[in-house]
Amino acid sequence: MLKVKHISGFLRVGFILITSILYSQDQTSQKLFDLGNQFYAEGKYQEAAKSYQSILNEGLTSAELHYNLANTYHKLNELPESIYHYEKALQLDPSNKDIQNNLAFVKKATLDVIDDVPQIGITRFINQIAHSFSADGWAWLAVLFSFLGVTGFILYYQSTYEGKKRMFFILSMLFFLFGIFSLVFAFRTSRLNALEKYAIIFAEEVEVQNEPNRRGDQLFILHEGTKVKVLEDFDNWIQIELADGRKGWLLSDTLKVI
Repeated sequence: MLKVKHISGFLRVGFILITSILYSQDQTSQKLFDLGNQFYAEGKYQEAAKSYQSILNEGLTSAELHYNLANTYHKLNELPESIYHYEKALQLDPSNKDIQNNLAFVKKATLDVIDDVPQIGITRFINQIAHSFSADGWAWLAVLFSFLGVTGFILYYQSTYEGKKRMFFILSMLFFLFGIFSLVFAFRTSRLNALEKYAIIFAEEVEVQNEPNRRGDQLFILHEGTKVKVLEDFDNWIQIELADGRKGWLLSDTLKVI
């Protein structure tokens, strides 16, 4: 039977090994990211795209990485890839104005003009707030407000003056309330992301049909770069919905889920 100190030694070695691997991976990814930036600055967009893509292939991601890759594909005139990576970047950093502006600009190059059916009432208002931050962003806000709430409560408890006690108590309750709201929006945003799947059309032109087979009737045609909502899949067909409410089926290899 191994002694406790031997087990502890093995755990220590394992921890050091895992830490070393993660550190090495992080260093490699940073070098590839810097190399991609250098290639981009030099106008070597193919090489830049390969460097950025290598990082994604390692399972690592970030809003900045997708944003840079989207800019690179825009320079290469690869519209679907550019829009796809802007959308990925926006998922990770919904409030980033640069991503929003660049995405709006490249979308002007798409052929399909689709009128958005706006949400109305309280649902629209709540969803707009929820999408102001990512689920992780809301979670961090919940942690921050909770910390501030605890700090305020400690100051309230330690204060001797009635005026300060009242002020710290009110602030503490407000921070706790904001923390609860942030936690609720974190769960709502996470739920919306899980329920609502979107995709980008990658085929130059694709027929959308009324049923998931080649015998169906054509409803309309979509072109590369158009964003669609994914409803369900059947065999190698996917049912999609447009922003204007139109629905139909198309082959799964004609689009890429965000």
